[in-house]
Amino acid sequence: MMKQSPITPLHEKLGARMGKVEGWTMPQGYTDLVDEHLAVRSSCGVFDTSHLSKFRVQGVGALAWLESTFSCSVASMEDGAARPALLLNRLGVIVDHVLLARRTAEQFFIVGSASQEQVVEARLHAHLPLRGVELFNDTEQWCALSVQGPDAPLIYARTLPGEDYPATYTFRPYSRWGSACYVAGAVPTLSDGFVLYCRADAGIRWFEGFMAAGAIPCGAETGECLRLESGRRSVAQDAAGLSPAMAGLQHLCVPGKEYLGSNAALRTKNAPQQLVQLTCAPTNTAPAAGSLVLDAQNRKVGSITSSCLSPALHRGLAMALVDSSSSAPGTELQVLINHIAIPAKVEKSASCDFRETC
Repeated sequence: MMKQSPITPLHEKLGARMGKVEGWTMPQGYTDLVDEHLAVRSSCGVFDTSHLSKFRVQGVGALAWLESTFSCSVASMEDGAARPALLLNRLGVIVDHVLLARRTAEQFFIVGSASQEQVVEARLHAHLPLRGVELFNDTEQWCALSVQGPDAPLIYARTLPGEDYPATYTFRPYSRWGSACYVAGAVPTLSDGFVLYCRADAGIRWFEGFMAAGAIPCGAETGECLRLESGRRSVAQDAAGLSPAMAGLQHLCVPGKEYLGSNAALRTKNAPQQLVQLTCAPTNTAPAAGSLVLDAQNRKVGSITSSCLSPALHRGLAMALVDSSSSAPGTELQVLINHIAIPAKVEKSASCDFRETC
């Protein structure tokens, strides 16, 4: 059964086109993709990203347990800090790329991919100690609203008056209308932004508040285009089953530290393929997922994992898994679109930073 965001009644009232997003019924768009996309680039948009998985960890052993579970350094985090991290399986491949936030040494918050919620929960529960740590799945109890665009600081000042604008990788508590929430500094993509996490029953009020302050409601299709323009990978679409080295995330793995899957990950540090960002020559069609990627000699070197037709750049953008010999920035390749070879170029390796709207 498909899950629904607590903000669904408002989305429907606004006339949103609802559709499937990683097991959830979420807004695909409200007006036109081009209008929403350019609004985020020029002013500000608000996205409902409540489908992202959200876990709460607490207890006297929380810090030590998280240190032995995730790839980042948890002990060096201060209260109110957030950090990207990887959860690996026993084969050393990525289960999820998460944002780990610390409230105190005994209280943490984990935000991950919607598609991996059940897998992550099972992996974490299997690793829980007998005592000292409690794990709660709060995915459906909390909303997540991502505000993006150059006017995000202005929207923030209007809706959270008196509060300092959040820095990148911060996670601060806030209270309004008698309800607790958290404000996180978003990783800059094409412009500024922040994310607000609130209780499910306050989601509509916050979404309406951001709209009243000037933010344009935007859907998943716009978020996907912005993600691909900034070269950020999605666990669900791009990095499932990849090692950290293949996904370009090996630097999120602290050297010499033991955590779930760390020994196996070390054995896969020499990656035969790399996840890269491609830009295609101007065309009216984006390559479909699974489309072949060829080198200049028409030899297969990889395939497309996700793509879109950029309204701003007027060309196809994609993430692709290609042979390491063809992964250097600037490498000229070809992508098969409707059996026609379209020139493409490697822009850069996939970004390592957490993307709140993926």
